[in-house]
Amino acid sequence: TEATHRSRLLLAPRERDSGELLAASLFEQDLRRYRLVVLAACSTAVGFDVDREGLSGLAGAFFARGARAVLATRWDIDERAATLLPEFHREFQRTGSASSALRHVVVAQAIPAGLHPSDWAAFQLIGDTKGDES
Repeated sequence: TEATHRSRLLLAPRERDSGELLAASLFEQDLRRYRLVVLAACSTAVGFDVDREGLSGLAGAFFARGARAVLATRWDIDERAATLLPEFHREFQRTGSASSALRHVVVAQAIPAGLHPSDWAAFQLIGDTKGDES
């Protein structure tokens, strides 16, 4: 829908580039070579309230164009949640599985550190990389 295509990321601008990445431009890309896309900003898994559209917004755009897995957030996160991401990336590199890496950071880091579920449950994994041979 038009609302989905207006979703965007604001990246650091470069010469001759505004830094704005529109979801609409993702629909023109073949993203099958990306095993994992991490959208570590606030509410990146949130789409728009559109009947029967399914997954929408930025996470949906990456997934629809072939990314094997997308880690996004369902609500605003703060620095407590962000502290989980370095270990998530290390565990993903070690296991090759995004779902295992996410489970690991929750069980081995978030819960023992006493983080409230609202600090870690915002992360939503769409798809997975387990068994991905590429």
